[in-house]
Amino acid sequence: MNDRFYLLKIRLLDIEPEIWRRFVVPADISLDRLHDVVQIVMGWEDCHLHEFTIGNKRYTEFPESRQDGLVSGRYRLGDLIKQKGRTFGYLYDFGDGWEHELAIENSRYDNSEHWADVICLEGDSACPPEDVGGPPGYSEFRAIMNNPGHIEHEAFTDWYGGEFDSEAFDPDYVNLELSKFLHWSRDRVLGWKKMIETGRKPDETLEAPSIDMIRRTALVLDDIRHKSHCLIVAVTGSVACGKSTVSGMLEDLGAPLIDFDQIAREVVMPGTPGYEQIISAFGSSVVHSDRTLDRKALSGIVFADKTKRNLLERITHPRIFDRFAEKVNRLSATRPDSVIQAAVPC
Repeated sequence: MNDRFYLLKIRLLDIEPEIWRRFVVPADISLDRLHDVVQIVMGWEDCHLHEFTIGNKRYTEFPESRQDGLVSGRYRLGDLIKQKGRTFGYLYDFGDGWEHELAIENSRYDNSEHWADVICLEGDSACPPEDVGGPPGYSEFRAIMNNPGHIEHEAFTDWYGGEFDSEAFDPDYVNLELSKFLHWSRDRVLGWKKMIETGRKPDETLEAPSIDMIRRTALVLDDIRHKSHCLIVAVTGSVACGKSTVSGMLEDLGAPLIDFDQIAREVVMPGTPGYEQIISAFGSSVVHSDRTLDRKALSGIVFADKTKRNLLERITHPRIFDRFAEKVNRLSATRPDSVIQAAVPC
């Protein structure tokens, strides 16, 4: 069990009577997991964008630019807010605009009597339906659903899928859903896919790509956006589509080029860690006599076996992203006003 817990109360703003929940989370919960918990305790379906507002900063899952906020998965609640009585915001569905306020009612809550690290204690009233139109739309929906004689009652009932009880709230059901969430999101010994035997020690074995790989890509790009003031333009396309011609024109206009094909070769040059891992994983059959990689032999192996292709990508992709970030940072430091073009293979 965790050593420190927060007792939180969340309430949905601009709704009367008030819709609220009181629940417990570990103080060190990350904001992306807190989002999951909020969705469950409130009764939302997690089918829209969201953001937390803490102080003057916003946090969301995959911001596309600096203006969209910070990456929520990088921050823990207890590192951002420590005092009892502090409040912060949670916005769900930028269209309907469901504004929530969360308050820390106890920053050192004794959770020893409860069966889980995350638990809902109490609450009141049902969550509004998704896509109902925000507080004004919900007010109209509730009034019509409570009036069987209304001309639109049947249409609203068909849209919702049955009758709607605005006062319904079952903490036992919420805790059942929370228990599923905690069980399904627990740490596992193995990843989603079977690891390839490479002769390496277990802690050095390379797992196949997973959602972590996608998150790593997003985080690397987010870092670049936060650290660089340069505009980055991607140039991509299939063979003979004119990509090289466009890149050449941009270079003539002063836009420096970062070529992902070139980076992919750099990170597996003889003597590099990427090179050594490839040899360890695929054997000496993928090496020429001059110690350079036999790309044709390697391609024959990985394109015939999806698992092995995933392993190769697990070795090379993080290094490619890191090298790309290094090049962008270097260019933004020496040529801060330039437009950087990235040639990305299709």
